[in-house]
Amino acid sequence: MHQAPFKSATELLKLMHSKQISPVEVMKETINRIEKLNPVINAFTNLYPEQAMNQAKLVEKAISSGKKAGPLAGLPIGIKDLEDV
Repeated sequence: MHQAPFKSATELLKLMHSKQISPVEVMKETINRIEKLNPVINAFTNLYPEQAMNQAKLVEKAISSGKKAGPLAGLPIGIKDLEDV
């Protein structure tokens, strides 16, 4: 375990592009942490782990084959889609 949720975006990108950690590993660790903590902190109302893993696999394939992925490809993000007015 690389403890991906505790690393900076810069650290994760370096690890992914040097193939020391895969985008799939990063996503698994991130999803596991969200699933563990969300019942307590209720930060996410919608989680799409299957879609996230599919995207991570695509990025991993691109990196593995030497294709240039986007500058932030492979980084997990959360998007706020609700607002309290």
